[in-house]
Amino acid sequence: MIYDRISQFMHSMKDFAKSGFEVAKPEEFQKRLTTCSNCEHYNNGMCDVCGCVIILKAKIGCEECPIKKWTKTEDCEKFLEDEKKNKPKIPVFNPNPNIPPYKCGGCGK
Repeated sequence: MIYDRISQFMHSMKDFAKSGFEVAKPEEFQKRLTTCSNCEHYNNGMCDVCGCVIILKAKIGCEECPIKKWTKTEDCEKFLEDEKKNKPKIPVFNPNPNIPPYKCGGCGK
């Protein structure tokens, strides 16, 4: 479980950096905080669903609520769409053609 949260955090930070560190506008940030503080999964500033510190997660534009009470900012969505369209295809080197190539050192994920 801790590894899932670390992986999720790293993915979030990667998207945050790739978006140019895009943050939510003040009114959107405030709306996110209000939504979270009124949620049944709010627990002393943390989300019981994803385990995130809400004040940090709500500030990052490319973040979204795990139960879809709020979504990524429009600017982030546009950035991610543009990135997918322009992403070059990188061939995967596979030294053994009898074993399917994996994304990560052979773990299959």
